[in-house]
Amino acid sequence: MIPQEELQAGTQVVTYRLFKVQKEESDINTHNIITLNRQKFASLYYSGDYDEEMRCLDRILDFISSNGYTLCGDAVELAHIDMSVTDDEQEMVFEIQVPITLT
Repeated sequence: MIPQEELQAGTQVVTYRLFKVQKEESDINTHNIITLNRQKFASLYYSGDYDEEMRCLDRILDFISSNGYTLCGDAVELAHIDMSVTDDEQEMVFEIQVPITLT
């Protein structure tokens, strides 16, 4: 999660990363599941190391402001291929999703 306040302030963004491996479906604590409402997201994939995250966020924020959208919540970063799959940072693939509304 990337808090909306940090995105809007343009401060050094701290990404809160959560990793959890479930061995079986019965291990899932449904109390911790959050259902997101249907909405629009600005989304961008990037590959490489974690430093690329800031450049990706800048591109998403530029797109949002240039196209008449407004942030409306915390961003989510998804790891599609991360260090659990490869040791090569250039093979890592992430996606950032930012909830938006049309202004």
